[in-house]
Amino acid sequence: MEVIRSLAPAYWVCLAFLLVSSLRVAASGFSVPVEKILSGGFPFLELLGVILAGVLIRATRGRPWHQTAGLLLLLPGYAGWSVSAGDGLLPLQQWFPEGVLGLLSQYRVLFTVVSVLPLFLLGQARVVAGLFKELLPCFLMVFTYPFVPLMIRASGVADLDATLLRVDEWMFGGVNPHFWISARLHPWLTEWFALCYSLYGALILAAFGILVLSDRKDELRRFVFRFVLVLAIGYSFYAWVPVQGPVFTLDFKEHLDLRYLQGVKEALMDRARIERDCFPSLHTALSLLAWGTLAGVSARLGRILIPVVISIPIACVYLRYHYVIDVVAGAGLVSGVFWSTKKRRQGGFPA
Repeated sequence: MEVIRSLAPAYWVCLAFLLVSSLRVAASGFSVPVEKILSGGFPFLELLGVILAGVLIRATRGRPWHQTAGLLLLLPGYAGWSVSAGDGLLPLQQWFPEGVLGLLSQYRVLFTVVSVLPLFLLGQARVVAGLFKELLPCFLMVFTYPFVPLMIRASGVADLDATLLRVDEWMFGGVNPHFWISARLHPWLTEWFALCYSLYGALILAAFGILVLSDRKDELRRFVFRFVLVLAIGYSFYAWVPVQGPVFTLDFKEHLDLRYLQGVKEALMDRARIERDCFPSLHTALSLLAWGTLAGVSARLGRILIPVVISIPIACVYLRYHYVIDVVAGAGLVSGVFWSTKKRRQGGFPA
């Protein structure tokens, strides 16, 4: 009972989602793609790197040489594991010689041991373990992302693209907003929106990193709970409202020609996508969640990020990944999560 009482709300959300989704998929009889689930661990590696870097920077304040050396030592181990996973250092792999990539992958265990030695020498091992415990629900939810297509198949619900398209047209007075945008494409706008669309992961990692770096334990716990809750609700809606997206269902005459950022977008976003991950737009929800968290830490940083954060929901529609109603639903989802988990004057947020 003591273990149960000590579980944070994020663990309850994560465990409930895993239990319900596992039972649903097990009843369907579909085989679980273990390899694909394991290959989805690259975000896990990125988040772990952010934790280690944040703790190291905190522990070496006032010692710039120690700080720089420790951060440089973290890179080879991180690079080795990410390269061996096949998705690492994206989209930077093409910039490194094959021999260097092979060396990093072959000796990744050694590089990892060397990279974490400064944390042990600085007495930060328990700090890292404590943070890992706090963030474990996030890791688990990220790992279940490739598991979601099985939930969608198990639901047995037909694709609802036509319904969402009608909603979009109703919202815009009978005009198809996707064709309207497609007739007004501009090369620099396309590049800008592709950049913003690809930066949403960086926003999330920045929120985690700054909260760890500033040692804001309550804010970090609240952010983890919100992050897990948004993912659990979003994943569930993917199964209840399966939607492929405009890029697969509409016949566009104009092509989205990316001159500079095609490789970046494909490497960071397209390769990680699953089928029917549109309603609600988690790109929108998680970007707004990260921005709201960062703005709460630093109002100045929040103002600086406004152009990017505003552009991300527009990019979801401009790049043809989402219907407008997907974006609206994503914004509504994160608004509801913020409201339901905000700190009250009496009682506060559950620890």
